[in-house]
Amino acid sequence: MAILRGLTPDEAEPIGTILAEAGFEAIEVPLNSPQPLRSVEILAKAWGDRLLIGAGTVLSASAVADVAAAGGRLIVSPNVEAEVLVEAARRGLVSMPGVFTPPRRWRRCVTGPPG
Repeated sequence: MAILRGLTPDEAEPIGTILAEAGFEAIEVPLNSPQPLRSVEILAKAWGDRLLIGAGTVLSASAVADVAAAGGRLIVSPNVEAEVLVEAARRGLVSMPGVFTPPRRWRRCVTGPPG
């Protein structure tokens, strides 16, 4: 997975092309990047049929909805938030929460599998 921190919309399509041709299977645009949803939209339109495109630093259910509306299918979170997991699963999105510590792993187990 390529994490495109700081990506701008103008850079999205050419960088997406390079990554697709290099064999990457997924692209994450962190939501703290400039205009991240526009970049997700551009990438999803250009490469969404071949690559898993989505966003990182997703911290709320409303952010999940925003990423889905932009055409994203991947939700990456730095932690385990039940509302993020539930909304991603409800929308059929792939969710990858951060679960480094034992309490986070346990919370992930009791919340259920990602979509």
